[in-house]
Amino acid sequence: LPLLAVGLCIPPAGYIGWFYGRTGSYSVGLLAAVAWWFPYFWGMGNPAAFQTVNAAIGPLMILLFALHNCQFRATLEDAHLFNDTDSLTGLLNSQGFERLLSAEVNRGMRTRTPLAVVFIDVDDFKAFNDTRGHIQGDELLKKMGQILGSCVRNYDVAARMGGDEFTLLFPGTSAEGTRTALNRLLGQLRKTAQEYDWNVTWSVGAMVFPEPEDTATMIRAADELMYRAKAQGKDQFLVHEWNSETESAADINRPAKRKMDLQDSHVAIMV
Repeated sequence: LPLLAVGLCIPPAGYIGWFYGRTGSYSVGLLAAVAWWFPYFWGMGNPAAFQTVNAAIGPLMILLFALHNCQFRATLEDAHLFNDTDSLTGLLNSQGFERLLSAEVNRGMRTRTPLAVVFIDVDDFKAFNDTRGHIQGDELLKKMGQILGSCVRNYDVAARMGGDEFTLLFPGTSAEGTRTALNRLLGQLRKTAQEYDWNVTWSVGAMVFPEPEDTATMIRAADELMYRAKAQGKDQFLVHEWNSETESAADINRPAKRKMDLQDSHVAIMV
């Protein structure tokens, strides 16, 4: 009977440990102990059948199984986080960014809310590395990662895609809200560059999707817009709203030659 009781209790204990962590594990262990001992304290059990060892081992097994599930989930989450994290900056890497972008796309399709994808690139970073050294280059990227992480809202996403290219994800943000955020962010980046005597600038492309497209299209569109900013003289950002009726994947991969309303589509950050 004791073994049967333990067997019946272990599955729900594992569930609680997995979803409610250590607090839930200790709670289910305490509840098991109370349930196991309660009948004997109140004279409802058979004293001859009561064994202290069994009464201690049963709840302990339930507690340990719940804690094991709790720790196992924490280990999986740590491994997942490690795989999704850029080792230099501590931001998400490209894999982590694409995973969260996919989740936001699914959510945006349900709620029909806008989603802004931003690509940021350090202008002439190779020249900076050549003149200042790779250690200084890494320090620049680390500091940039800190600024990106601190300047975004807690539900925004900041990531390093590789090299000197970073991305941001602004859920539920309009084109005007994206411009405001990028003005603030680039102002902080430029201030930091002056403090550290870094002779660098940034080119940024932000594509705002009124309704999300597939992730590959969104990434390519923002990346292409960033390269447009570079082609127009660097040290600036472009914000453009995606129109699914007039734009296509072919437009993204083709060099930009159509005129854009500069007043509405970009703001130049002047030296």
